[in-house]
This record gives sequence, C-alpha cells and structure tokens, in this order.
Amino acid sequence: MSEYFTTVCHTEGVRCRTEEEGNFLLYHPKTDQLHIVTSSGKAIFD
Repeated sequence: MSEYFTTVCHTEGVRCRTEEEGNFLLYHPKTDQLHIVTSSGKAIFD
C-alpha cells in the first residue's frame, strides 16, 4: 500500500467535523491523527 493512503477504522473517541466542499475531517485524539474524507468516505466510516 502506498504511503499516501491510510486506513480509517471506526474507533471510540474519533471526532468528525464538516469541512469545506463537502469533505469531513476525522480526528483521533489518542493517536493525534487527522483524516480528510469525502462524503463517500464518511458514509463508509459511519
């Protein structure tokens, strides 16, 4: 897998915020990771 792609697993504590252009920001406070996903990615995550 390329280093530019990550996998997001549904985990307790992950916060979601709506961003510009219909994107969503997922933040995992334990690992301090941020992931920007499209509405399709958000639907899969949910």
